[in-house]
Amino acid sequence: MRKQLILIIIMATVTWLPIMSITAEAIDIQTNIQMEPNLIHIGAFYNGGQVSVSGEVPRDAEVIIRLSGATQDVELLKKGRVLGVLWMNTATITFHDVPEVYMLYLPPSIPESDLSGDHGQQMPAIGFDSLKNLTTITPAGEDKDFQFQEFIKLKASEGIYAVNENAVSYRNMDAQKKSFACELAIPSSMAQGVYSVTTFILKDGKVVKTDNRQLKIKESGLPAMISALAYDHAVLYGIIATLIALGAGLLTGVLFKGGGGH
Repeated sequence: MRKQLILIIIMATVTWLPIMSITAEAIDIQTNIQMEPNLIHIGAFYNGGQVSVSGEVPRDAEVIIRLSGATQDVELLKKGRVLGVLWMNTATITFHDVPEVYMLYLPPSIPESDLSGDHGQQMPAIGFDSLKNLTTITPAGEDKDFQFQEFIKLKASEGIYAVNENAVSYRNMDAQKKSFACELAIPSSMAQGVYSVTTFILKDGKVVKTDNRQLKIKESGLPAMISALAYDHAVLYGIIATLIALGAGLLTGVLFKGGGGH
């Protein structure tokens, strides 16, 4: 009986050792991440916003933050020469399952090139190159590398695709931990919806923890009233829009009456 009891104790100890190690590792990477605000209102004079993400990480850890939207299919027109002279729309290219918004915020120690995988870094697959690998393009015969780069340029010009270097800063370092902070610039081109803010905690280039928060962007005031009118009362909205256009035309005519050519 005594031998059986000793054997049970030994087996229990061996079983719990891995769990104790995992628990210890989890304690080492407690982060206490905060995001403020988590709701942005689009008002009549909305011109974008700002979201602050901050927290604590182990001293030897790095932080990457990703702001992304829901995936969707995007159709773009392809231009080409017709009869060797005129530039015209010649075809439609569809990018499947691309995020509505995709912005990365990096610390000074991680340049954008590290996310490409060209130099053997063990980084999370979150760069534009990784995004390209997850994207399909139709027609299938298109040059995917070229077309995807053009797609990135277009979305970057709209302010909704970006890689922001030196955007995550560290401070208050001690022997065990440090604080981090990052300001996410929310462009006015981001539409009403729910977005994801993911904080990646890395050690030795590997993700050891992630924190995911929802960011809501919602119309309020006059923009919300106009949207509700357009979707719920389309006929009335059309009549009001026509009357406003006519009124603006009449007002312009009165203001510039008599200002004909010389």
